[in-house]
Parts: sequence; C-alpha cells; structure tokens
Amino acid sequence: MFLSIISCSSQERKINGISFVASNRLTTQNEVNPVLETNANWITLMPFAFMKTVNDTAIFFNSKRQWIGERKEGIETASAVFKTNKIKIMLKPQIWIPNGFTGHIKMKTETEWKALENNYEKFYSFLC
Repeated sequence: MFLSIISCSSQERKINGISFVASNRLTTQNEVNPVLETNANWITLMPFAFMKTVNDTAIFFNSKRQWIGERKEGIETASAVFKTNKIKIMLKPQIWIPNGFTGHIKMKTETEWKALENNYEKFYSFLC
C-alpha cells in the first residue's frame, strides 16, 4: 500500500488520454476542439501499415490509397495541431491484416522473422 501511494503521488500531472482516429482529411483545429472539451492532455495517433497475410514479411505503408490521416503527412499535421494546443502525443504504429489479426502473425523461419522485424523498423523509422 505504501509503495503505490508513493508512485501515484510522484506523477506530476494526471494523464487524460484518448485515441484520435485518423480521417480522410488533414486534422484542423475543428477536430481538436472536441478533444479539448474532454480535458484530454494526451492523444494517441495511429499510423497504419498493412500486411497481406499473417505469414507475409512485407509491410506496406504511406500509400496514396490510405486515408491521409494514416500517412506521414497526416500524422505530422495532426501532431503539429495538437502540440499547438499543448496536448502531448503518443505514436502507436498499427499493422492491419485483411482477414487476420496481428496476434496471429507467424513466420516459418528465423530469417522470415528478421525480415518482418526489419520491415516494421522501416515503418517505425519512417514516422520519426
């Protein structure tokens, strides 16, 4: 009990966070205003990448076929607007698999796992 009180009291400011779902247009102050009304001080932005199957090592991202809010330009724009409003950002890169689930990703070999990891790192690095 004593330790949990210490750890809670060490937090400078309560985190009131929400996930901000990407859209098919760039984020503006109009989308931020309702977030401010919730008293959120953190938001999660979720850029998306895609895999064809749970066994594929290729990861596709920043495609013109994606909604702009899921691409680098959309993430950068949303970040700038939220930062202007003093809302902190957490990036949560997502992989979407048609008819699949990321928890079921399975490679046959260590070489395939390494290829997948390298491709995911390219996706993540691209965002930073």
